[in-house]
Amino acid sequence: MAKKLILIRHSKSDWSVSGQKDVDRTLAKQGIESANRIGIYLKEQNIFSEHFYVSAAERTKETALIVASILNIDINKITFSLELYNATPKDLLDFIVKIPDTKDEVMLFGHNPGISIFAEFLTGKMIGSMPTSGMVLIEFDLDLWSEISKSSGNLKSKIFLEEE
Repeated sequence: MAKKLILIRHSKSDWSVSGQKDVDRTLAKQGIESANRIGIYLKEQNIFSEHFYVSAAERTKETALIVASILNIDINKITFSLELYNATPKDLLDFIVKIPDTKDEVMLFGHNPGISIFAEFLTGKMIGSMPTSGMVLIEFDLDLWSEISKSSGNLKSKIFLEEE
């Protein structure tokens, strides 16, 4: 069975609280609206997964929970991981190859620049910097997550609702 990876960058965060740790920043009003828009888009396009892997940063968790709500995903099935917080492309690959092979479709919520560079690494395509709420869908003609490597994925879809 082929594998499908949906990469989503968190929605726009709120910078209004001075002295706040980066990991604790929440979504701005615009970010909440964009998270809803990307969730609705995914639902309309029938792009979803019951397996969410999400950076433990507050803004990323909020984005994923909004999308999960729109897609009617059980939030108890969401995995939050500090390993995904500001992960490099290598960190992301190391994470992906450990996903159980019984999970054919995975949605991963993360951060720039790692998630954008990772998408380009997997597809061999120029994607550029994913804006907040950006989504890239990559399919692999592979049976095992551990087989994923440079340029092994096919870019099937990308949607950038916001511009940087």
